[in-house]
Amino acid sequence: MGDILINISSTYIALWGAITGSISLLVLIFTFLRDRPIIKITYKEGWKIMNAIPPYKEGVSYTSISVFNKGRRAIRIEKAVFRVKGDKPWILLTDSWSPTRNKILTEGKPSTEFNFESKLINFDKVYYIAVFDGVGKKYVKWVHFGNFLKDYFRISKLGK
Repeated sequence: MGDILINISSTYIALWGAITGSISLLVLIFTFLRDRPIIKITYKEGWKIMNAIPPYKEGVSYTSISVFNKGRRAIRIEKAVFRVKGDKPWILLTDSWSPTRNKILTEGKPSTEFNFESKLINFDKVYYIAVFDGVGKKYVKWVHFGNFLKDYFRISKLGK
C-alpha cells in the first residue's frame, strides 16, 4: 500500500490562528463591557392601584419610576431624586426608604420601582430624574431631552 501524505501549509495554520484569536478577543471584550451595571430609568404616569394597601390609596393616580439593571454586576440602589426648577431644586422620593422595596439589583431581580402620587410632581418643571447607588454614583434620566443644552446651562453655574 502507498503512504498517505498530508501536507498542510503554515499559511493556513497562521490564518486559522488569526481568525480564532480575533473571535475570542471580541468575545472577551463583549464580556468585559457587559460585566458592569448598566442602569436604565423609565417613568410612567397615570397608574391606578386596585385593592391598595397602605401607604397607597385606592382611586389615586400614581407615577412609577422604574430602575432596571441590564448589566451582569449587582448594584445597590439607595435613593431616587428629582432635579426641578424653583427654590427647592432637589426632591427626594420618600419611597426610597421603603423596607419592602428591592434595593439590590441582580440578574435574578433586575428591577425596582419608586411610586408616588402624580399630583405631587409637575413634570414640566423637572429637569431630570437621578438615581444614586450605594457608593454615590449618579445615574440620570433626562425628562425633556430635546432641551438638553438649555437645561444644562440652567443647572450649571454658567447659566445663572
